[in-house]
Amino acid sequence: MTDIPHFSVPLRFVNGAAVVLEQDTTDEIMTCGLAILLCPLGSRVELPTFGIPDPSFTQGLPSTDVIEAALAEWEPRSQQIVSSEPDALDALIAHIPVRIGIPSED
Repeated sequence: MTDIPHFSVPLRFVNGAAVVLEQDTTDEIMTCGLAILLCPLGSRVELPTFGIPDPSFTQGLPSTDVIEAALAEWEPRSQQIVSSEPDALDALIAHIPVRIGIPSED
């Protein structure tokens, strides 16, 4: 049971009930970051600047600076590390790992 429940991203059901996460937990913050990364700019009418530019059918790598800026703007509770790594077998493929965490209170 959670005190302040939030739906998980992606929305999923277990035994007929929606999976929820406790607000301000690491899992909830990470799923908020995932929602930002999965949402193309302009796809939400009520928040047209939410998300990141859609990298489909574009040349070159997506900008890691743009991804970091979107995560910092829309999920200020997190710290993120975004990098770009070329694929070991195909030079036309790039992997952009995004690591999201919670700042320590120290």
